[in-house]
Amino acid sequence: MGVQLRHLSEALREQGARAQAADRLKSSFLAQMSHELRTPLNSILGFTGVLLRGMPGPLNPEQRKQLELVHSSARHLLSLINDLLDLAKIEAGELRLACSSYDLRALLDRVLAMVRLQAEAKGLLLRTFIDPTLGLATGDERRVEQVLLNLLSNAIKFTERGEVELSVGLSDGGR
Repeated sequence: MGVQLRHLSEALREQGARAQAADRLKSSFLAQMSHELRTPLNSILGFTGVLLRGMPGPLNPEQRKQLELVHSSARHLLSLINDLLDLAKIEAGELRLACSSYDLRALLDRVLAMVRLQAEAKGLLLRTFIDPTLGLATGDERRVEQVLLNLLSNAIKFTERGEVELSVGLSDGGR
């Protein structure tokens, strides 16, 4: 019996070591792929941003609309890549939140600008009800933006017709 337990214990240790090695390889792969994907994606974001600012010359309305769609899609893809990396960090217990003060209204405007074209492309109305007294918030701005973008993108993706609504207001925290 003692010999069997020792063999079982050794086998479990070996499997644990192999699992840790596989996890390290996965993390390394994700980090490398992230870099390889982000580099061209940042170029796309940069060049579309330059074009949208009209630096090379004016755009007609259709060109602007199409470039905004490319820019928005590229930002969304970058967000998905970041989500994938965050998942790996969560699994490894390495995700850190960066809490700071930020302009919540500006964050909402950015997110809405990113998803507006997606909603229009599906023929959906994007309705918003945002409390005008919103101001500064404290938290991880990038994570809040990520959550809102994911929620709205999914709402648009899974809504066949009609509208998607975002309502944001202040709460007394249940008091």
